[in-house]
Amino acid sequence: MFARVAKGCFVRAAMSKGNALIYKVCEILEVIEGPRIYQVGSIRTNKVLLLCVNGNPENKQKVRFEFVSNTAFTEEEFNVYKVNCANHNQVLPTMDDITKKEKEIKGLIEYQLQEEDVEAVSVECIS
Repeated sequence: MFARVAKGCFVRAAMSKGNALIYKVCEILEVIEGPRIYQVGSIRTNKVLLLCVNGNPENKQKVRFEFVSNTAFTEEEFNVYKVNCANHNQVLPTMDDITKKEKEIKGLIEYQLQEEDVEAVSVECIS
C-alpha cells in the first residue's frame, strides 16, 4: 500500500556533493529492497527509495529513508528542479495531479488494516 501511494510523490533528499550534503527535489519512482538492513528511528528496514533526482529522468538514485528530509523544499531547490525539468523536457505536476495524490495519501492514512494486509507484511518480513 505504502509503496503504491509513495510512487509519484516528491521528497527533499540529501545527496552528497564532495564532502557536503545538499538537498534536492526528487520524485519517488519506486520503493524497493536495498542490500542492507538499517535503522530509521525505532524501525529497522531494508527499504530504499528509487528517486528521479532534480527532474532529470536519467539521474536515478537509490536513497535510504534516513536521507529524506521532513521539511519543505526551499524556493532555491524548487527553482533548480524547475530549470532541470525544462532542460530535460519533463512536465511539472499539475494542480490536478497534486490533488489526486493528496487524496491517495489521505486514503492511506485513514485506511484500516485488514488481516490479509498484516499477513502480507508478515510474509515480507520473514522472507
